[in-house]
Amino acid sequence: GQLAMAKTRVLLVGRIGQGKSALGNFLLGQPGRFETMAGLSAVTGKSDHAYAKLCDIDACVIDTPGLQEAYGAEEDFSKDPTGLDELVEGIKLAAESEDGGEPGVDVILYVVSINERFGRDQAAVVQYFEEQGPFWDHVILVFSRADAVGSDEKSQREFVDKQRASRRFPQMLATLLKKRNNEYIVVNSLEMDQRYRRNKLREFSQQILNITLKMNGKRYTTELIRELEKNPDINIKEKIQEEVREKGGQCFPGSSLVVTKTGLKSMQHLQIGDELLCMGVNSKKEFSEVIAFLHYSPKQQAQYLAFETEKGPAITVSRNHIIFSVKSCLKPRPVLAGEIKEGDYIFVVDPGKPNFCKVTKIHTVQKRGVYAPLTRS
Repeated sequence: GQLAMAKTRVLLVGRIGQGKSALGNFLLGQPGRFETMAGLSAVTGKSDHAYAKLCDIDACVIDTPGLQEAYGAEEDFSKDPTGLDELVEGIKLAAESEDGGEPGVDVILYVVSINERFGRDQAAVVQYFEEQGPFWDHVILVFSRADAVGSDEKSQREFVDKQRASRRFPQMLATLLKKRNNEYIVVNSLEMDQRYRRNKLREFSQQILNITLKMNGKRYTTELIRELEKNPDINIKEKIQEEVREKGGQCFPGSSLVVTKTGLKSMQHLQIGDELLCMGVNSKKEFSEVIAFLHYSPKQQAQYLAFETEKGPAITVSRNHIIFSVKSCLKPRPVLAGEIKEGDYIFVVDPGKPNFCKVTKIHTVQKRGVYAPLTRS
């Protein structure tokens, strides 16, 4: 009855132990409604939902299992997308909570513990959902366990702002904050004071309202959710694995050379923790740490584009890989490799040094190995 009345769907997302389920209980005003973790074990095994009144907003709050850090140098996210299947289940559950409701969710509360790092597991999952649609337009960033760094709102926000100024602050979180006009919420979900909870509910409801008004009722969903509407018997995990393999085509062969802080290294010898030379914010060259591999298939044969420049062979990448290019040495811009034409300038390694060189020839080659490193920036 109550759930059928819910208008605004709020999805809780976060890594194991970040206080996601505790936040759900805080919003509901019902301690224990969503099971919280004990020790280092995830308690939320399946997506669950409950009705909440967030000030003037009727909401369906959906809790999901915590994301798990499950990707190593020898593991491939496309083979084991841990946690993604349950997140999709959570989005699907949102539609089922209303009779005849449209698929998708209105708002995503992305929960990150205020004094812990943004894990490589989270980065891989975010990358997947970014590819599906305007993910960031629906997200509110929530720093949980705020009492760990300060006893009041002012000191907690000062801590976050200091972290943001650090070079190690995750680029994905910086991007989100920029899109949200640097808005975020700090919260201690275990605080029992009713005045504190009322003030926080007003803050949450205002940001939720801002998003729903901006999106004009358009919900975040994925192609898989739409398919499930037509065919509910689809194996979600297998379908996600297939999608990641097909869409995550920004790859290198094993023989490709990259610049690391310790020198040139072939892709097949690259490891998590290595720092790659990349094109960062404002087209600045910078080193960024490898935090995961979206693809890691050393034996797989694949088709690539090989680029030659006026100074010789330059780079071999998949057609959908994003590289930096310039027209007649103007400002660099990110483009798909398949869009590059002869005469364009591309970012390459020239005797160990990064430079832009003129493309003289492009041809298709078959190479061994499929690697897609994910960096922190």
